[in-house]
Amino acid sequence: MVGATDDKQFLVPLDPKTLKTDVKAGIRVRPEHVHAALRSFAGIDNHPFAKQFPFEIPIAEQIKGLWG
Repeated sequence: MVGATDDKQFLVPLDPKTLKTDVKAGIRVRPEHVHAALRSFAGIDNHPFAKQFPFEIPIAEQIKGLWG
């Protein structure tokens, strides 16, 4: 499992490289982060169809190692 919430059930930001909570420097993981990581894991992130629907995710926010 990846992710966490605080005692009021609000999202706690994650470090995209370590996938650990980081309240000060972490990111709010959004669906495009997960989808981009899925494309990369499946090896289709450079496929022409994927290029038709690019994600504008800064390099520093790209999630590494989400799928193992």
